[in-house]
Amino acid sequence: MTLPLITVQGPTAIGKSSLAFKLAKKLNTEIISADSRQVYKYLDIGTAKPSLQEREEVKHHLIDIVTPDQQYTAGDFSKDADYIISHLKKQGKIPIVVGGTGFYIKSLLAGLANVPHIPNKVRNDLYKVYKEKGEEYLYEKLRKVDPEAASSINQNDVQKVLRALEVWEYTGNSLSSYWQKQQKKQRYFPINILLKTKREKLYKKINKRIDKMIESGLLQEIKQLLQNYKETDPGMITVGYREFYPYFRGEQTLLECMELAKQHTRNYAKRQITWYRKQEFDLTLPANDINLIQITKEIKKILKGC
Repeated sequence: MTLPLITVQGPTAIGKSSLAFKLAKKLNTEIISADSRQVYKYLDIGTAKPSLQEREEVKHHLIDIVTPDQQYTAGDFSKDADYIISHLKKQGKIPIVVGGTGFYIKSLLAGLANVPHIPNKVRNDLYKVYKEKGEEYLYEKLRKVDPEAASSINQNDVQKVLRALEVWEYTGNSLSSYWQKQQKKQRYFPINILLKTKREKLYKKINKRIDKMIESGLLQEIKQLLQNYKETDPGMITVGYREFYPYFRGEQTLLECMELAKQHTRNYAKRQITWYRKQEFDLTLPANDINLIQITKEIKKILKGC
């Protein structure tokens, strides 16, 4: 029997975690985080993790599971989430998967694409290009050869940009073409929920959230991280963190770094919105007008067809 689950998706700062938390309490279930940044320990304020109190009230999985110097892939997420879902099923609970990392959720629902093994030399050569010309050059190259993959990858996520480019360089085919060829198998019965709002409102919310993060101690958090990890570590390239490194090096003012963090976060949200336009959803909800009772009724109605 195909296992049911609920996904709550949408761009950064739109209110996914809040809705998932309320739904989990209403449905007496647990949450699986599909956020590629919240997996990292010690990155708390800048990744907007649910509070400890929220995590005590509702169990959240796949938060704080690796250190910033470790790599965590969509394959890792899919395997870990599968294990958690199977256990929740035994308890009669319907998991709620929430997060803005669309590729994680796509990998969980449809499985990973069968991409050929890429020799290390290809990655090493591309990494040299990155060191010489920077992330913007690499990302623009990716946008030209594989715009679909680029729309789902954060420009600052160098590891994922390199992965997509190495597939193109070695095989002559785009990574997104492998996604399209992957075997479509119904691994789960998903109820996909998308939160939407006007872009102008979202951008204002992003700007205010970063201001609040600074007030809440983001700089102290980053300072502590830099004492233990390198700026280039997988977790340390996170948007909302890396923009402040020049401040600690005395190369830019705090205001300049804050504005860059806001800009990069808005850019990321824009790419997420582009990604979601190409996906299918069962419920599309206005983020500023959530009717929990009505949403719960709709979910139960859909589940009857499971």
